[in-house]
Amino acid sequence: TELEITVVAESMLPKTVEIEPIAKGESSKIQVELEPEVIEEDGAEVGDTAPMFSLLDTSNQKVSLADYAGKKNILLTFNRGKLWPVCAPQLVQLLKPNYNRITDLDTEVIAISPWPVAENKAFKQEHKLPFPYLADLGAEVIRQYDVLDFQPLPKVSFFLIDKAGKIHWRSTHSGGDPNDLPQIDE
Repeated sequence: TELEITVVAESMLPKTVEIEPIAKGESSKIQVELEPEVIEEDGAEVGDTAPMFSLLDTSNQKVSLADYAGKKNILLTFNRGKLWPVCAPQLVQLLKPNYNRITDLDTEVIAISPWPVAENKAFKQEHKLPFPYLADLGAEVIRQYDVLDFQPLPKVSFFLIDKAGKIHWRSTHSGGDPNDLPQIDE
């Protein structure tokens, strides 16, 4: 049995986002034009050796990609946490219910966000996530994988890394549509 993941919908960002000033007495609004975008040509390439990393998990323990070398395949996902509408569903609706299917394929899921350990811990506990959720506070690993969207937030990204550390598949996009998730097929 192989793990196959395909993207089934394009990213859909709102055309305009209004940002209201925070300072007292200001009343104007700023409009930022956003374009929908699916990005498949950036990031670490399929066939490349995955960039190594070592980050803190929700128990303040270091987790390294090297810990899994020769032992497990890795489904690595970068996400923006609860602040972005697609990221919670990415972890909770896609990866959590399919976790046993993924691990049955000798693969571990590792999620990385740019938020502190405490925030990741609260999110992991709230949603009862069964996989490691790592904090990349300086967005260094996000940069190594070339998935930085805007500081410190990564593009929503998936990388399938084999036991030898080679990238076999990736999906990288900036979507804001919670229905824009890969599907896991048997």
